[in-house]
Amino acid sequence: MRGFFLVLEGIDGVGKTTQAALLAQRLRNRGYEVLEIREPGGTPAGEAIRELLRRYDLVPWAETCLFLASRAELVQRSIRPAMEQGKIVLGDRFGLSTLAYQGAGRGLPREQLEKLNSWVTGGLEPDLVLVIDLEVEEALARTGDDLDPDLRQNLTLVRQCYLELARQRPERIRVVEGRGSVAEVNERLWRLLKEVEAKWRGG
Repeated sequence: MRGFFLVLEGIDGVGKTTQAALLAQRLRNRGYEVLEIREPGGTPAGEAIRELLRRYDLVPWAETCLFLASRAELVQRSIRPAMEQGKIVLGDRFGLSTLAYQGAGRGLPREQLEKLNSWVTGGLEPDLVLVIDLEVEEALARTGDDLDPDLRQNLTLVRQCYLELARQRPERIRVVEGRGSVAEVNERLWRLLKEVEAKWRGG
């Protein structure tokens, strides 16, 4: 069986981390081996980079370079080896986050970001990206940041970018409604995964 690379994306507050854990368990219950990863992080160097990004308010290109360095480590040390072993890799963010957050959110040119991302990953792309979509106001209410107008404006740009990318690449990126209970959202995600299950079975 070939490996399969699945990624959950979306703005802060949509519940990606919770949903990734639930999906991983459901996949394991069906007999699949699953490697869960997160960005930035997932390797010793990546976790150190994650801490740096939390501690410092970096200029956009410095922030981007750290995200890309973490991703390069993750691809070579975790993702590719797992896929070669036939595992499902389930990621909490990957390359689209760079286009959405550093591109749309921080104003860096998308074309350059796409080239850099392809370079550091060796051209690796997820087999499927599920974007959990939620209105910015509701996502911010979940995180407790709903009174921050600057963050609201920034996340609006980020969300618009995710939706635009999904329209441009419908064969690889699917949008999932993020409203409702955790169980309801998880069932929507699971239905989409079931539709493409043949891909990771070698179909």
